[in-house]
Amino acid sequence: MNTETNRVEFRPRLKLVLIAMLVFCACACARAQSQPQEELTASQWLKKGNTCLAAKNFDDAIDAYGKAISLDPQYATAYNNRGFVYTHHKAKYDLAIADFNKAIQLAPQFMEAYNNRGFALYSTGRHDAAIADFDKAIQLNPRYAQAHNNRGFAYYNKGRLDLALADYNKSIEFNPRSAIAYCNRATIYHDTGRYDLALQDFNKALELEPQNQAAIEGRKKAMEHLSRSQPSQEPAPNSTSSTTTNCANPAPL
Repeated sequence: MNTETNRVEFRPRLKLVLIAMLVFCACACARAQSQPQEELTASQWLKKGNTCLAAKNFDDAIDAYGKAISLDPQYATAYNNRGFVYTHHKAKYDLAIADFNKAIQLAPQFMEAYNNRGFALYSTGRHDAAIADFDKAIQLNPRYAQAHNNRGFAYYNKGRLDLALADYNKSIEFNPRSAIAYCNRATIYHDTGRYDLALQDFNKALELEPQNQAAIEGRKKAMEHLSRSQPSQEPAPNSTSSTTTNCANPAPL
């Protein structure tokens, strides 16, 4: 879990969950790439953009989504996907927000676009507006696990640990395979001194995602605190009192 406070033992390195309406279809994209470009449909350009994104060819992905939009200016998914690239791979948040605005204008029930815009807004410091977008995404789908996780992240960084914990609980309820949510909830348990619960959640995160470095570090810190709580243990030298981490990663759908 990212934090803007100064009371940390190790720095957060990861980000909020970001969900985009990206449907990867390699066969269809391969067929589209074999056609003359002037014959491609908007849908084929979208699939080509998805293929470029999967291959980390971000400029080509933006170009392909732009061509899809040129052919079909009402293509909400193309705006959303281009906004995803602008947000997560280019850090061009104003362009991303403009694309998400258009996607939402065209498709007012587009919950992923609200979630994605919330991420972009949060990244520009507009935290309350971000929470409002996460609220809307959850209103559209109360079981939207990623939006619960994202809103919990925003609440955490506003110091509302009670609301953050409630959202992480919901995220885990609706997606019990999310290492991200377990790791984020573990951070709250750790920050509030519930090291046994923190250790359980860090362990669960590592069961789901064994190479998650934030969870590895978090588990180590929780174990250190539990060890120091034993009467026979001397306090560890040069240690501080709390830790924060963030286990969330971008997760295109």
